[in-house]
Amino acid sequence: SLEHPILAGNAAIISCWKRHSKSEDSSLSAIPAGFIAGLSFYFYRENTIALYFMWKLLQLSYTLGVEAGYFLELPFAPVLFHALSTSVLFHTAVMEPTNLRPSYWNFLQAMSGGKIGQMGREGFDPYGLESSRQLAEVLARKKNQIVGLEKPSVIVYVL
Repeated sequence: SLEHPILAGNAAIISCWKRHSKSEDSSLSAIPAGFIAGLSFYFYRENTIALYFMWKLLQLSYTLGVEAGYFLELPFAPVLFHALSTSVLFHTAVMEPTNLRPSYWNFLQAMSGGKIGQMGREGFDPYGLESSRQLAEVLARKKNQIVGLEKPSVIVYVL
């Protein structure tokens, strides 16, 4: 679908037009472009892009806060932001694997050496999450059945 690229392109065109018409780069020029970009999210709801923008907003807010003196500068802040966003993906893969996009599942499988699909989720079932049933659905969809493994190799117990 071309809805999102067209609306995003319109936002970029408006931003550039406002900058060039005033011959200056003002933060006020971004307001109409941001409004158009917000409309694109309203008409084309894409969680992946929204999550990406959320993490970038947090990263930019931190960077601007450091420059303004509101926050302390952490030496490995970009690595920490990446680790935090990846930990959210791992949490979702363990607790509610059906809510994870297939591309994210593949990424986590590759990153964990296939262990995220082998981890037992029976410890979460008493809490109503149905994590083990959801894992079976995801594995059936991906056709990554673990051959010869009747019990999970790792069992998570929640205290």
